[in-house]
Amino acid sequence: MGLYKIVKSGNENYESDNDIDGIDDGTISVTLDLTKTASTGNDFNEKPQEPLPVRLKNIHLTSKGNQQYNLSWEAASEIN
Repeated sequence: MGLYKIVKSGNENYESDNDIDGIDDGTISVTLDLTKTASTGNDFNEKPQEPLPVRLKNIHLTSKGNQQYNLSWEAASEIN
């Protein structure tokens, strides 16, 4: 029983987004005692350091004149 600190060891391709205790420091403090003998739900949330690639469709480039252009597209799917 006592106070414990859970420390995250991360994947280098992800960055910490937040964690269950609301302080984004890569640790979660937990106290266990006679009434609370287990610690569950201690989640660290991570996000990719770079955006996921996407496949684009319906790409349109139109001239608005005076060297201005309008570019539009639709995202077909994420590439995981």
